[in-house]
Amino acid sequence: MRAFDKAAWFLSFLVMGAACTGSTAEIFGSGANGGVGAAGSPCSVQGKTCAVQCDPQLGCVDCRDDSDCGASLPGCVDGECRECAQSSDCPTGEACVLGKGECEPACASDDDCAGDERCDPVSQSCGECLSGDDCTQDEPSCSPALRCGECGGDDDCPAAEPHCELKSEARCRECLVDAHCALAKLCVDHDCLVPCVDDQDCVGLNDAQCDLELKACRN
Repeated sequence: MRAFDKAAWFLSFLVMGAACTGSTAEIFGSGANGGVGAAGSPCSVQGKTCAVQCDPQLGCVDCRDDSDCGASLPGCVDGECRECAQSSDCPTGEACVLGKGECEPACASDDDCAGDERCDPVSQSCGECLSGDDCTQDEPSCSPALRCGECGGDDDCPAAEPHCELKSEARCRECLVDAHCALAKLCVDHDCLVPCVDDQDCVGLNDAQCDLELKACRN
């Protein structure tokens, strides 16, 4: 790549990165549908703007709340429109399984659930846990979706991986979107990495090389 083209590429990236810094409120907006924050900061992952919306604990999503979903799939669960988000979305005698967003027969006690699952008396749905007491030492937190994981929110995560990804398995991540990274870095596979076009861009980064597929420096 010619030096001029390469410089122009990095200049455009730095401009984009500058737009992606700021507080959580600036990044994600204060409204339920805020794909663009109050300061006009676009949510992006690996340099690509989220196609629909973004959420501070899920990353790029199809919905932020039920109002973003249609009548056929009215419940917003983990950023996706599902059959239900709460038991009131289900027919009589059924409850919304919080981790799945699906209607299943309601439970009255743990005996109505499969295996070691617990019956949540509020939603009348079966889940992996009702509190951290039902979870293991490796996955000590019970998420709002009644699933055991590393975290139930950002407060459960260490400084090196400060963001709890509630989508999927409730894991602590370094980043979910580019705005979680320092200036001039992108969020690639939940790691904040320096973008590159060749190995020269990775000089001085602990023998990292340019992953041409990801366009990021990796060891």
